[in-house]
Amino acid sequence: MNIKKTNALIEYLLYKKSLTRQIKAMTDEQYMENPVGFEIYGYIDNMLEHYNDKEMDFIFDNQTALMQAYNI
Repeated sequence: MNIKKTNALIEYLLYKKSLTRQIKAMTDEQYMENPVGFEIYGYIDNMLEHYNDKEMDFIFDNQTALMQAYNI
């Protein structure tokens, strides 16, 4: 795996973990007043530049395992 692919994956996984924590700490009302997470599309677009559809499916299907493998 080349470094750009690896970086795109790690950046996405780190953001996803941070976003999950942030959303879990919010009430529904807080989220409705200040929705978060739309930046994730930028991370996904970055990954789309480096991964094919089959690889993207694998990443989305195995996010938790990938986080554990990269110690995230």
